[in-house]
Amino acid sequence: MRTIGAPNLLHIALALLISLLSSSAVADEWASAIRMNEIDTIRSLYPERVDVDEPNEHGKTALMAAAAAGDLALFEALLAAGADPAAENHLGGTVLIYATGSGNRQVVNRLVAESVPLDSQASNGWSAVMMAAAKNEGALITLLCEAGASPNTPDIYGWTPLMRAVYENNSTAAEALLVAPGLDVDLLNRNDQNALHLAVIGGHAGMVEALLDHGVEQIEDANAHSPQSIARELGRDDLLQLLAEAVSSQQPTGSESS
Repeated sequence: MRTIGAPNLLHIALALLISLLSSSAVADEWASAIRMNEIDTIRSLYPERVDVDEPNEHGKTALMAAAAAGDLALFEALLAAGADPAAENHLGGTVLIYATGSGNRQVVNRLVAESVPLDSQASNGWSAVMMAAAKNEGALITLLCEAGASPNTPDIYGWTPLMRAVYENNSTAAEALLVAPGLDVDLLNRNDQNALHLAVIGGHAGMVEALLDHGVEQIEDANAHSPQSIARELGRDDLLQLLAEAVSSQQPTGSESS
């Protein structure tokens, strides 16, 4: 029987060590590329990966990086290689949320076609619609809501996508949300504020007017602050006038005398 001599064993051991070191180096490069959204590096490495869904230390996958970059070609290649379109990172962030943040309609539409959950929320409560509201992506809001996503999913503070849009004066997003099926304009956050409170706090006259036109009520929040009292404290006479005129227009004109 032929035996393996010490030199041969050493060569085998060295070959294994080199292979392990090389594999570790590639794994480190893979994780770093995902973390930094280095799309070209991911594109060059993924054919060599045994598991294209191998995440980095934060649970972020290559598909999430491709979605965040809005790179449709790499996104499609990773999907074809078996990447999970419904994957979540360690904070609950989904591929769809990453894609919505990129603003790439084709990638978002591709995920909708994959029937991924549309209302999944990250640990901060943000959904894909919330991300679209924050990024002022009205077309994506329309796409998602027409596909069945809720326009009302709140974050951990009770802020709805509409509240986020009006507070940040994202008019394109607000317009899309105000006509979205199933929108509830009267929802309150954890401070009992509605979207009108936040539009006034943000100081956005156009948003205030749009919300009043959609019948959002002037109510007091948890601290007994009404939109008018907030406008008064901020010294915004223009907002105060809009709010007062809305109240006046809703007052009964009085009955005719007999």
